[in-house]
Amino acid sequence: MSPDPWTTILRRLDDDPPWFYAEEARAAFGKDATPLVVRGWLKRMPPSGTATCWSCGDGAVQRVVSLWDEKERLPRWYLPCRRCGPHPVDPESLECWAVDVDRILAQLRLAAGIRGQPTELVEGRLWDLGRAGLGRRQRRLYFGRAIHDRHRAAAHAELAGKAKAALLLPADGAAARWRLDGGPVAVAVEAAFAPAADGLAFDPDALEACLAEADPAGPAARPKAAPRRGTRLDKIERLVRVLTDHLAAARDHAAATRRLLPRPTQKQLALQAGMSGVDVSRCLHDPAARELRLYWAVADDLDQVLNWRGRISRGG
Repeated sequence: MSPDPWTTILRRLDDDPPWFYAEEARAAFGKDATPLVVRGWLKRMPPSGTATCWSCGDGAVQRVVSLWDEKERLPRWYLPCRRCGPHPVDPESLECWAVDVDRILAQLRLAAGIRGQPTELVEGRLWDLGRAGLGRRQRRLYFGRAIHDRHRAAAHAELAGKAKAALLLPADGAAARWRLDGGPVAVAVEAAFAPAADGLAFDPDALEACLAEADPAGPAARPKAAPRRGTRLDKIERLVRVLTDHLAAARDHAAATRRLLPRPTQKQLALQAGMSGVDVSRCLHDPAARELRLYWAVADDLDQVLNWRGRISRGG
């Protein structure tokens, strides 16, 4: 199983549809995805109607056909390849799973202490989750996924005037893109929610840190002493070292397997660097952390990882 199936699933939420087909599911989760179904993160879907023919060398994706086996009293699947002829298909290779959006929303709301039912604002793309208690006040939380060009205008219309709310998006890449658009502060789910034994754990301090960094003039902001730059810069440097070590390992892994070694989550970075999740979030948003943010983005891109040549020279 992937060392971090939760992060893998969050990233797939920004695809449409958010499905895993057999080969990629096994690569990400191992031979059996049932534990993730039990956790409420995945749901089994009907078998895929297509398969890839690797026998003839061109990797063509073609539709499969089902023929009834009278002797065994069950269907048999075949791929009628135009080049090498029909051949049987293993039924397990047609299995597929979808991210269970409804159950993940329920777990997010349970973890954050939100009651009632979410309201769907843009079909399959944007939800009003309700209000969560953060510190001494309540803040409205929204959740969005796969809000691409044709859904963007509708989402912005629903979020107009909600600048003090928080928009939860599956992963850092989606949140970073939305921060350029204005409106509610965009926060990655992975920054504030993590797997727990009975569902998800919510870190309100991490969410507040993201909101404070993006909206320092908000009503919750209080006068505070200037940050000790030396301490923050030291933490940024520690995180840079952790990420460069990861990138070196990820490059070797990608060269051998052509697959991306999952980027550590912010919580994992915090453990490796010996600091809190709030520290990691603040460091990533610090204006002085350009190198850190660059390596954070590189670690989530297979092509850039394959081209990794080591840390940027300080004199460059």
